[in-house]
Amino acid sequence: MASRFRVLVSDPIDSAGVDILSTVAEVDIKTKLTEDQLCEIIGQYDALMVRSGTQVTDRILARAARLKIVGRAGVGVDNVHVKAATDKGIFVVNSPLGNIVAAAEHTLAMMFALARNVPAADASVRAGKWERNKFMGSQLQHKILGIVGLGQVGSHVAKVGREMGMKLVTYDPYVNTQKAEALDCSVVSMEELFRLSDFITLHVPLIPETKAMINAETLKHMKPTARIINCSRGGVIDEKALSEALQQGRLAGAALDVFEDEKAFPADHPLLNCPNVVLTPHLGASTHEAQVNVAVDVAQQIKETLLGNLPQSAVNIPGLRAAELQQLLPLLTCCDTLGRLAVQLLYGPMERITVVLEGDYAAERGEPPLLAVAKGALGFHTDRPVNFVNVRQVAELFKVALTVAKEEHHAKAGVRVELKSKEDQTSLRGTITDEGNVLLTSFKGVSMYMLLPVIGLRKQFFVYTQHDDTPGALSLICGMLGEHGLNIGDMHLGRTESCGVCISSIDSPPSDTFADALKRRQPPIREYRIFSL
Repeated sequence: MASRFRVLVSDPIDSAGVDILSTVAEVDIKTKLTEDQLCEIIGQYDALMVRSGTQVTDRILARAARLKIVGRAGVGVDNVHVKAATDKGIFVVNSPLGNIVAAAEHTLAMMFALARNVPAADASVRAGKWERNKFMGSQLQHKILGIVGLGQVGSHVAKVGREMGMKLVTYDPYVNTQKAEALDCSVVSMEELFRLSDFITLHVPLIPETKAMINAETLKHMKPTARIINCSRGGVIDEKALSEALQQGRLAGAALDVFEDEKAFPADHPLLNCPNVVLTPHLGASTHEAQVNVAVDVAQQIKETLLGNLPQSAVNIPGLRAAELQQLLPLLTCCDTLGRLAVQLLYGPMERITVVLEGDYAAERGEPPLLAVAKGALGFHTDRPVNFVNVRQVAELFKVALTVAKEEHHAKAGVRVELKSKEDQTSLRGTITDEGNVLLTSFKGVSMYMLLPVIGLRKQFFVYTQHDDTPGALSLICGMLGEHGLNIGDMHLGRTESCGVCISSIDSPPSDTFADALKRRQPPIREYRIFSL
């Protein structure tokens, strides 16, 4: 049977990744496509998997009618227009852990090669020379290693550097002090790191704050005996300023694996003529093991997303970890369902969504439940996909304010959802049963206990009526349902001091004539809504 999903792989990836994708989708491998060619075919695919070769532009994404996810088999996503993907609700995932060891080992290899002049010495021997005195090296033991960015790769480099007897300093504005201390790494300012270090290694993303962070001014703070290693991202070093410092003897050496423009590396690049420079063509992740790891990691995330689950490493879920969302899945399912239901009870354009976490639920972080309710409510009224990637953007587009509150004093855990428009407001309350089902406990302020269906399993239809609490009112409602050929699956009742409330689940969608009939029977019917889940 043909798969309902299609995946395009536009850069070479390890076959292990293709094997995983093939279990759920038809996979097309088409490499070296131009932007125009991608624009022509991208509308046919549910997922796109790339490495660094394909530039996923906003123009391509604008044509991606079915696309749910872009997977980058590697750490960075510089070649993906993340904002355009986010606006369309397309997940952008990477493999932040797949090539950590490979990148760290290449950093260390570059540091060793730089310290001991390995490339130049090798070239000299191959030229028939024996110049031992010319290639006097620098021992690493007891030297100060400055690590800019103490993430996964930087931490691995720190561990090896510590075992070699190097003294470690780090600059990272987001550093965990306990983590740094565990690595025997002193946290210092960036200027102090440049001033103290004998070897400086960079492990940062290319963002506005890091662009050209190594420049003519920062180079002035470094020792003339210092050496710089960059295996992170091209662009974090001003290459012109670096080459001038090397040629003028204000810096002892540099080892670079990444460059500002890797697609058009010129034959007359100024670094090519600098003394004591080691250059490699972006080999940080180029090990067989790393290529398998990133291909498997990203392919698995694409598979999970196509099957309706959350990817583990989405870079465009702001402030949320996919692992956290997965752990809260029962609560988030409850919130999504309540949001979908509440919006169908509201008259007029929605202006505000308020989520109140009660009892034990108040201990959870408020952002995920709030976004889950908003996702359910906003997704009901628009054809565009609404998910955790773009729900805040969609809320801003429709001018819907999102607020969350907590009330720990409640004895039972619950989620209260309040929606407001200019002319109306409504509220629901729900919780999760021990079996993991969504239980509605309050409907428009009326206590009621009703299990809600699983979203996406089978569409169910409901009729809500508020009626005079008098004999014959319920029989009238049941009779009207029967007259219009609507079979009742079950019925849930509630009452206030002044009226009765009834929610009937029915097996088929009601017609417009049924709604007109309800409208004509006021009284005893005071209010009605027809909704589906």
